[in-house]
Amino acid sequence: LMIKQILGRTSDNIYGPNGNSLHWGFFHHLLIDSEIAVRRNMQKFQVVQKALNEIDFLIVADELEKQEKDLLEVSIKKMLGAVQVYVINVDKIPSLKSGKYKAVLSAL
Repeated sequence: LMIKQILGRTSDNIYGPNGNSLHWGFFHHLLIDSEIAVRRNMQKFQVVQKALNEIDFLIVADELEKQEKDLLEVSIKKMLGAVQVYVINVDKIPSLKSGKYKAVLSAL
């Protein structure tokens, strides 16, 4: 009996109109490197792609300032091209039916 493949954790990617894709780690590092995560007491985030050109960036944290939201939007657009990015503060990010949490969800 041979093992065909080993599966670890799986994660959706976010795709841009320019053909690039981003893994959840990009968003994690963006929040850490910009210091938004620390400044805004961030607890959780989730990036939801509803369409190729539309992304909701949900954040459970203290309210972000406009310049912080702008920084996130510009950084994402630089990587993905012409996408609408909505940075939205939320009180809670629900888990999936399985009870798991996914940082990136794509409807594509």
